[in-house]
Amino acid sequence: MNIKIFKHIYSINGECYRMKTFTFVIALICLSLLASACTTATPAASGVPSSTATTGVEPTTLPTQTPAPAEPTVPSAALDLNGLAQAAATLVLPAVQPGADNPGAVAMPQRTLLWLYGYPITAHVREPQIFIFSVEDLSMYEAAARAAQDLQTLLQSQPEGQTLPFLPLASDVQQMHTQVKTLEFKNGQGVRYLTQYGNGMSPINNQQVFYTFQGLTNDGQYYVAAVLPVYLTGLPSYPTDTANLPLEFTSDYPNYVASMVNQLNLLNASDYAPDLGKLDALVMSIEVK
Repeated sequence: MNIKIFKHIYSINGECYRMKTFTFVIALICLSLLASACTTATPAASGVPSSTATTGVEPTTLPTQTPAPAEPTVPSAALDLNGLAQAAATLVLPAVQPGADNPGAVAMPQRTLLWLYGYPITAHVREPQIFIFSVEDLSMYEAAARAAQDLQTLLQSQPEGQTLPFLPLASDVQQMHTQVKTLEFKNGQGVRYLTQYGNGMSPINNQQVFYTFQGLTNDGQYYVAAVLPVYLTGLPSYPTDTANLPLEFTSDYPNYVASMVNQLNLLNASDYAPDLGKLDALVMSIEVK
């Protein structure tokens, strides 16, 4: 039995040997075919690097750089102070938006301010200043845009209404205007007048009356607003100085204001300090750039 088993194993081993030999021949044939296939592989597409073709990675494209936005143009102005001030300091004031942290503020766009140093009148509620606004910026603020449009209408048809256009916007009201006159400056035109702003019944007084010029450049791009204090002998010194006022001040305030406007309108330019003619000359020398 043991002999049979051995022969069986040997016979099996002999068959296995013969099968291994056959398998080896088949393996050689397969290797030969593989080698042939590798040498005849399809080449990469023309114009595409072989590394790209084999990895599938797209060529890198650099992103296009977006140019930085242009800085907004800030207007400036040249003028002859005409001996009315020692110097004019130029400032750029940011836009004003009313809010909880800025109560009572009136919405206004960015503007250029010329502040006059050494101006002869200091005891006044307003400072001697000249403002330059971009009309395009004004268009984004309803009340300011209306002032610019009203001034354009005034300069075209000369209708003088109850109030005249005025910037910068104020939280109080225009109580009167007088000494109205059209002026031309270096590259524009406008209207100058004396006015007073306040709330309630206050006398026309030396602490609140001021000279203003409201103008537009000829190209319509810029709005010029001058605010210059004036003094007139005989006017009350303060808004609360009511001791020597006529009875109509309290009994018929609108009539009192109309009477004061007529009186102020009849005066000569030299009756005011500074002389209105000198203020006109300063305004007419303005050139917006």
